[in-house]
Amino acid sequence: MRISATKADAEKRKYVPPPLGNGDLSLQIDYQGMQYARRYCGMLPHIRRAGIRYDSAPFNFCPFGYFDQEINGAWEPDEWTQTLDLERGLVSTDCEYRRLKLNVHTDVFCHFEHNIIAIRKQLSTEQHFEFKYHLAAKRLKVRPEICDAGLLLKTEFDAGSIRRENIYVTCAGADLEATWTDGCYSLAGTMTECIFFIAFGEEAQKLVRDSGFEELFRSHCEKWADYWRISFIDVPSEGIRKTWYTAQYHLKISSTKWSIPTGLFDSHWHGRFFGFDEYLIQQGLLSSGHVKEARKISEFRASILGGARFRATSGVSTDNGGAFYPWETLENGSEGAPRGYWFEHIFHNVNIALGCCEVFQYTQDLDFLRSRGYPVIRACALNCLYRSVYQFGERVIIGKVTDMERLGTDHENAFMTTCGVIYLFRKAAECAARLKVDRDYQKQWRILADKLAANLPHDAEKYIPYPGCPTGSIGQLGGYYPYPILSREDRLGRNAFDDFIANERKIGNMYEGGQSVCAWYAIWETMAYLQLGEGEKALAKLEWLSTQTGVFSELFEIYERGMRPWFTTAEGAFIHAVDRLLLPEETSGISPAWSAGWENFSFCLCSSTGKILDMESRNRQWKQYDSCEIREKR
Repeated sequence: MRISATKADAEKRKYVPPPLGNGDLSLQIDYQGMQYARRYCGMLPHIRRAGIRYDSAPFNFCPFGYFDQEINGAWEPDEWTQTLDLERGLVSTDCEYRRLKLNVHTDVFCHFEHNIIAIRKQLSTEQHFEFKYHLAAKRLKVRPEICDAGLLLKTEFDAGSIRRENIYVTCAGADLEATWTDGCYSLAGTMTECIFFIAFGEEAQKLVRDSGFEELFRSHCEKWADYWRISFIDVPSEGIRKTWYTAQYHLKISSTKWSIPTGLFDSHWHGRFFGFDEYLIQQGLLSSGHVKEARKISEFRASILGGARFRATSGVSTDNGGAFYPWETLENGSEGAPRGYWFEHIFHNVNIALGCCEVFQYTQDLDFLRSRGYPVIRACALNCLYRSVYQFGERVIIGKVTDMERLGTDHENAFMTTCGVIYLFRKAAECAARLKVDRDYQKQWRILADKLAANLPHDAEKYIPYPGCPTGSIGQLGGYYPYPILSREDRLGRNAFDDFIANERKIGNMYEGGQSVCAWYAIWETMAYLQLGEGEKALAKLEWLSTQTGVFSELFEIYERGMRPWFTTAEGAFIHAVDRLLLPEETSGISPAWSAGWENFSFCLCSSTGKILDMESRNRQWKQYDSCEIREKR
């Protein structure tokens, strides 16, 4: 799939440069095929690298510069078209400079598995062209050397520990002169076509020398083709289809060797990892068959369990076996957030454990459950048990926590958090039973889950965010999503949901302000509709959400306010919601999309039991294929 945008499109919808990356490198390419130092909805399109950050708060990414160009007299283009080729991980731009009678075509890709950025420039007439790579960061030393057709930048970053790496900036196809001045490294000369490379590390440098643009692009495309083979959708809504594919693309390029952040950008909390967000991302990856990327998240949490257990014992006299993960987790497992009321959240800890449950559910890998998954599940459940559950006779509640942030802190018996603990206790008991361990805890978790459910806060008409709460909250939907503990017949749950829908324009944003509904809240509504069996309303919400996107069908945290575009939390949740809409229900074989009016569609997705379903619906009749195939309608 290719998505194109023009200058005229950018005047009607929010324009943010499309991203490229490979889970290590992250960058964006602007409408001139460059990275001019200007902000787009708070984002700078510069080069960042996962896990390479300064050693003190706020633990920002170390900058790896940006590249731009200079053509005499060519400033702002009169017209431009930019295309994001999702299938091949390629960004192309065409810029028209009428006064110069000049068209500049640019192709840029970041190699799928090697730290190489390749930029091809094609000019309609011969011009003096200067390619500039700016690399001037604090705590950075650079020793530039002239090398074959370019520059070798020997860098030394002081990021707590000294990191040394060569950055290779070179060109092919034109005879250009290399120079450097005060952190600006330039390749300049007269040309109509030239290819530029920025390669990080000696291996990447060697590949550039040995392979060249076409060979690198071929291997890059092969890897992307392998990734896209895993799943697909073909649905009647172009908006939903574009948003689904854009989300899939961005989740892949944001998948680091540790986990998946809300985005590998400075604007997205500098790429730190949130347990709550990881879970929503995991669900989308699992239901679309990308088990490897989803499993990586839980493997990361298992690898830092020791640190989470240490945090749980801080200030207590005994080790009860519990674990408490940081709110904003760094790559080494430490806390990256400044102290604040978010430290009183516990639902992120619940979600980390539930992510392990979901990975097991989709894979049925008992070895994973026994050795990595269940230790995390158990430790998170025990932390809730011993530090958050309070018993007053038969009344059992969750003590004071921060629930949804706009409600403030120090609320006991908070509805959404309690739903999360209930769901975790039941899932932990199921996993323990499957492994035939912790029989006493199995019993205790089940009993406490039922007692917590019996004491959920309500005002006799509906569930409420917490006792005495004067307003509504998305947390009212928590018993449907992300913690499906309520039945369709639960009157208090249904009334709470209807109350939120009636007031969503006032309380539907993560933060105060605005009169819209933020993307991932809208997906909560969608999932609640699906839990309630209302496929038509779920589809309508997804259709609306696909209009609240940028020019490349990218989701924002809050589109209305231009806040955090290319937001992986919303992307993962959107994918999962679409998948749930399409997949047949396990008991009836009926797709919720049928009740929404879709009769003809096809997909290759993954059921919650881990079965790959390559299916086609024609007039509400299923045809099932033996294996997932790449379809032309992508």
